[in-house]
Amino acid sequence: MKAYTKTILRGLKTNLGRFISICVIIFLGIAFVAGLGTLSPTVTDSFNTYLTEQNIADVIIKTSSRLGFTLEEINKIEQNENVSSVQPFTSLEIEINEQNSRIYIMPLKGMEINKLELIEGKFPENENEIAVERSSDTVKEVEIGDSITVMGQTKNVVGIVANPLMFVTDGDADLINQNPLELIIYLESSFNNVFLPVTDIYVKLFNTSNYGYFTEEYKSEVKTSINDLKNINENYIFLSLNENKSAIILEEYCDKINTICAIFPVFFIAVAALVALTTMTRLVEEDRSVIGCYKTLGYGNGKIIFKYLVFSCGCCLIASCLGIIAGVFLLPRIIYPAFATLFFIPKMTGFIYLMPGFISIAGMFTAVFLVTLFVTRKELKGEPAFILRPKAPKAGKKIFLEKMPFIWNRFSFRYKSTFRNIFRYVNHFVMTVISVAGSTALVFAGFALYDVSSGSSNNVGALLESFSMISIVVIIFALLLCVFVIYNLTNMNIGERKREIATLKVLGYNELEVSSYIYREIFIMALIGILLGIPLGCGLIQFVLTYLDFGSLADVNWYSGFLAAGLVILFIGIVDLLLSKKVKSIEMTSSLKSVE
Repeated sequence: MKAYTKTILRGLKTNLGRFISICVIIFLGIAFVAGLGTLSPTVTDSFNTYLTEQNIADVIIKTSSRLGFTLEEINKIEQNENVSSVQPFTSLEIEINEQNSRIYIMPLKGMEINKLELIEGKFPENENEIAVERSSDTVKEVEIGDSITVMGQTKNVVGIVANPLMFVTDGDADLINQNPLELIIYLESSFNNVFLPVTDIYVKLFNTSNYGYFTEEYKSEVKTSINDLKNINENYIFLSLNENKSAIILEEYCDKINTICAIFPVFFIAVAALVALTTMTRLVEEDRSVIGCYKTLGYGNGKIIFKYLVFSCGCCLIASCLGIIAGVFLLPRIIYPAFATLFFIPKMTGFIYLMPGFISIAGMFTAVFLVTLFVTRKELKGEPAFILRPKAPKAGKKIFLEKMPFIWNRFSFRYKSTFRNIFRYVNHFVMTVISVAGSTALVFAGFALYDVSSGSSNNVGALLESFSMISIVVIIFALLLCVFVIYNLTNMNIGERKREIATLKVLGYNELEVSSYIYREIFIMALIGILLGIPLGCGLIQFVLTYLDFGSLADVNWYSGFLAAGLVILFIGIVDLLLSKKVKSIEMTSSLKSVE
């Protein structure tokens, strides 16, 4: 094996902790984006499959004539070049037992269009039997065996059915006053001895089978066909999925999910990219002498840069592959059941939509590649002899707090030392604060979305309640991201300051004092990040709610900010405990041997 290849592998082994932490951070970002990105398409595909199985009507034609459709009118509609098949039936809207009701009279067993799904029992087999629509938030529950008086005759309920065009739990409304329907009854038309006019016609079109029911192509084809059907009689009323309550709510809901998928991932990817920038910057800075050796041995800049691209892009490749797999297969299965708060959900299909994941991967790869290229090229400037020499420690200078004696003089030596170290390396300080602020903003936005989903439910019904699961996913992913961001930054900070820590031990500092010396700085920077993250989270959630067109910051519980900050602080404490062993394991002799 060539020496160059060995150095690449040795570099990966030496920095395995950083490699894994970057992988996890990128994994979380990609998994979140890919999972939420495929959620809405999975939902629409699942409903599309169900509606296709039930062969739902593309168009419902209603007549305003009291005599209903004539046989000649039905034949004209059936013979239209755009029409594949038709199903005439009768619907009546009346009051039964003081309940706002609708009656369908149709061939229940022989329905080829808009097939009714039998939920329980059986279809009516004689004129004394009826089926009823399944109960919902508005449709009252009726059990098999109950008796209902319909048009002066007592009928027995023998079946509970589901109309495929009524899949929202909020039920349907009457066509006259738009009041919720409380009872929907289905009568078998072959048992009806009373003349009733044909009031409605289900229509299937020829040119729609190749399109999904929720695509623009389908809507356009239906619109064109309706315009052609209007030539038969302009007094007809034409209803399509564009006028169907269930379909409208489903599309509105999916649009809101897409809004969340478009906004939240930007923050996730930005935080992950920033951490990658911080990690690669410090890694290349630490490898300054190694880079000098490469140049001395005659390696070109391209070959040196390639080593670090292998590291960073390798992280990105592994994390992206695992992230997109976990995201598209795991998140939709976790969130999909939450749709049952608003819809009678069909079985979830295995539909996979990878475009959001691929876009996020492309963005992450681009960011990581450019960051690695930038920091490596910056370090390559100069002759080998210059690069081989360690950088001189940054000169100490007064920080802004020292210019305020009335504050500065009140600090003890340990806090003066802490603040000097924090503001001595401005780049490290800024990156840490921004990373924690971004993570905190995501955690707070998740809690805020959860509050709005419950607090505003009185105004817009179950629609917002079903966002609770999405907000929980946001919170979990944001907290995990925060944990690994803090772990990565703290781990790097400890690694960079081994000599300083060893010096403190030589001077007699005990383990607790040494740990406090390091963690105090991390905590102060994290606290500043948290304080900036809460208002940043307020701006983020307000931006999201504006585009979702529901709720406001007033619906967010006052304690959500404290809860988000508290959890972030808790996880910082957990990370500090996990890394305390690393501080204790630093040997004084070996650490002090490094060149100053």
